[in-house]
Amino acid sequence: MTLGLRLLLLVSSLSLLVSCSQTLTPLERDSTKHEQTNRLTGFLLFAVQTDSYIKHVNISGILPLRYSPKSAEQGNAYVLAEVPVGYYAFSSVETGVFDIEANDEHLWGFDIDPGVINYVGNLELLSQVKWCDSCFRLELANKSSFALEYLELAHPELLERTQVVYKGPGQDSFIEFAMAMKAQNTLAKQTEQN
Repeated sequence: MTLGLRLLLLVSSLSLLVSCSQTLTPLERDSTKHEQTNRLTGFLLFAVQTDSYIKHVNISGILPLRYSPKSAEQGNAYVLAEVPVGYYAFSSVETGVFDIEANDEHLWGFDIDPGVINYVGNLELLSQVKWCDSCFRLELANKSSFALEYLELAHPELLERTQVVYKGPGQDSFIEFAMAMKAQNTLAKQTEQN
């Protein structure tokens, strides 16, 4: 085998390896075994909101990720997973019939910071016309109040010891406000008990 052919095979193999997605595995609900993340990982939090069939949500980035819902039709399911620190972007949603690409109209990218819960938004697959399989719009909406409510119900211990930050498009001061109010209420309860 010639050197050129070997080099071509090596480059082809590496590009195939890099292009493969890793399955995004959500943390189990109310798991008490949540470890503190290290400086190389952070928590990714988003929701998939749709009334349609979803096969996969694809996320490009430092490590390409693919989320496959347990139930293909879901209302407003949150996903919390530990992922490597870096830059990511929602790239497409596969419905089983067609793929919906994340277009340039919205900001689809986000950074995952180490040691915190990075809420990036609710990925909404919205039907524009009933009974039309190809008439959908993909949006990334900030619904941080619902995200915090999910964390309080599903992962209270993790929420207690881990900061939540908004990393989706635009600005959000609600999370900081809500966390400050929670800390103030906790302090008031401790003062009453003493």
